[in-house]
Formats: sequence, structure tokens, C-alpha cells
Amino acid sequence: MELRDVSKNASSRGCIEGFVEHFNSRYEKGLKVFRERKHLIDSHTVEQALAAGGKSDVKIIGLVESVRESKKGNTIIFIEDPTGVVPVVVLKSDRELAEFARTIVNDDILAVEGVTGSREGGIVIAKTLSFPDVPYQRATESRSEPLAIALVSDIHVGSFEFMEKEFLRFLKWLNCEVGSSRQRELAERVKYMVVAGDLVDGVGIYPGQIDDLNIKDIFSQYKRLSELFDMIPDYIEIIVGPGNHDATRQAEPQTPIFEDYAPELYENPMIHMVGNPCYARLHGTSVLAYHGRSMDDIISKVPGNSYSDPDKAMLNLLKKRQLVPIFGEKVPVSPGTEDCLFIDEVPDILHCGHVHTTGVQSYRGVTIVNSGAFQSQTDFQKRLNMQPDPGKVPIYEISTRKTTIMKFT
Repeated sequence: MELRDVSKNASSRGCIEGFVEHFNSRYEKGLKVFRERKHLIDSHTVEQALAAGGKSDVKIIGLVESVRESKKGNTIIFIEDPTGVVPVVVLKSDRELAEFARTIVNDDILAVEGVTGSREGGIVIAKTLSFPDVPYQRATESRSEPLAIALVSDIHVGSFEFMEKEFLRFLKWLNCEVGSSRQRELAERVKYMVVAGDLVDGVGIYPGQIDDLNIKDIFSQYKRLSELFDMIPDYIEIIVGPGNHDATRQAEPQTPIFEDYAPELYENPMIHMVGNPCYARLHGTSVLAYHGRSMDDIISKVPGNSYSDPDKAMLNLLKKRQLVPIFGEKVPVSPGTEDCLFIDEVPDILHCGHVHTTGVQSYRGVTIVNSGAFQSQTDFQKRLNMQPDPGKVPIYEISTRKTTIMKFT
């Protein structure tokens, strides 16, 4: 097992220079990905594109400064790189491209192929737009081990709505005490459990939360969680990352849960405490675990996304190669010398939680999994009209790359 906790590389600089370095890093990482495509090796800088003159073919790679709609209904995307800013026009008559433009948000890294305006070349008319995306063909390791990974998130110990009965049933299944013979055979193969945040409900996360808690201090919440984890077979390695309800900083990338709040978890030799996000290589299978808070922004900003289809929102993150595409919205980001939230290594599994609904799909060799929750609908969720889909655990089989959703309700 290999772990790469990106929070260890994150250096926070709460100043203008820190923000500049953060976005320069995002630009350089995106540029590197795009330039792996032969037709973009000779891309232009914004300065070169502006100097090319009218009706010149150009290729630009840059960050999205802003997106607007013109009076004529065309989309105008302002693209910037270290040399300048250029307006890129997507004509509404190009329906396919205009539809793609609706998925673009501020701070995306984007490749544009187009032609400069007919006069002095002050604008670019887009012919194609693309995100860094995932290669169509990726080298993947052959795996023969009959092992499996349990993908879990959003347990929310301490909440009145924590589904302890269902979670205990999950633990009994891991111990091969319940389920059909086929289901028990699958349980026997579980070697790893990856937890993508919100292990406990926390304290003071939202107004009036104290009335929703049956364990009202966070130390006792983690102690109860530790007691539950002690019931997991001792041959299962548990990788634990935080979410926005956990005891760590809110800004992403998040550091591991603070040891002072959860000493029992740190004392368990089978538990590996990591930050959010984290890369894990488990018997040759690479897992990128991210709590998934940025899906709130994607769902609100990109048409066609919803909380009922979390894997679709996650696909947006994968195509953009960015776990937190939009800066300054609902997700606080700690700017530093490196954008640690850029997906520089394409994983075999992208695992998120946060939205409390389960979803699985495959995209270009990547298995996208949202692992749901073990918390029934809260009053807070009712006010937001959020319908959770709790009590399910996706189980990924390493040798077959097949995902089975186990139900414990």
C-alpha cells in the first residue's frame, strides 16, 4: 500500500502572491496535460494570438477569467495566461459548442482552437473547446488478486440520524456473519476500506446543529466511531480522510483529522489517517479519495447536474482535472505554491462522498464512485429538499474492476 497525501505538499500563503502562485501552478499543470496532445504542442500564448492579425488560425491554452453572454446571445469566454487576456466568442449558431460552453466555469483550464476576428484580431471565434480530460487509452496494470475495496463516506456518528443499526449490519457483513453465501464470499475479499470524510457529525457545523446531536461533544463522537471501527476484521486496512464535518481545517486541501480529537483512531495500527484529498495505491489499483464538497458548486453552476446523480457531477471534476474548479465559492481553498487540487495523476477509482447519494459509472477506464452515507434525512436536508440514499456501500473488486453496491437497509 502506498499513500500520497497532497495536504503535506500544501503550503498556505494568505497573500496576493499565494493566490498568484496557486493559479500559475494550475495553469502549468493544465498546460502540461494539454501539450501531451500532438495537435496542441504548438499552441499560442494569448499575446501571440492577439498579434496574429485578422482571420488567423490560433490555439490557446489558458484559465477562464469569466464567462458572459452577449446581447446577441453568444457566449464570451475571457481566457487568460501569463501574457494577457483574450475574449473568445462561442456563436449560439454552433449548438454543440454552445452546449459545451454551458459547462465552463470560472477558473477552468481550457484549450481553444479558433480563428481571430476579421479586423485586427482582438477576439477569437471558437471552433473547438476542450478540458484537459482523461486520455482515451491509458496504461493499466493487470491484476489477478481476488481482493476488494470497500468505499465508505459520511458516517456521521453523533447525529440522531446516524444509522447505527445499518452500520452495524455492514460491520457484521465484513465479518462474514450476515448475507448470502455469494455476499459472504465478497466480504472475505475485502482487504481495504477507504473512508472519504465526515466520519462524525461534528459540532457547530450549521445553525441549530446541537439539537440534531445525540452525542454532543466531538471527542465522544470520535471515541464511539473508534469503538465501531474496532469491530472491523484486523486484516482490513482502513484509509481515513476528513470532510467538512470533521475536526480539521475547513480550507482545502484539508490536513488529517487532528490527533487530539481522535487519539483512539491514531492508536489503531490498521487505520491510516490522511488528508483530503489523498491518493492511495492498493494492490496496483490507484484510488483518489476526495470528500466532494465542490460538488455543491458544480451542481449549482453547471446545468444538468443534481444531487440525485452525484457521479455525473464527479464526471465534471474528472473532465476538468480539477477537484475544486471554482475559486471563491462554497469551498474555501488554501492558496499556496502548488495547486494540490489539480488531478495530475488519473486514478483507477475516483471516490467521493458529501452529497449522501450513491452513484457509480465508468469513464475511459476510471470508475467514478459516490459512496452515499449512513445518515438518514436530517431537518437541514429537508429544508434544502435533499433526498439522501443511505445505507449502501460500493465494493470494488480489484481483479475484475467490477463494483457491487451492497445494501444494508
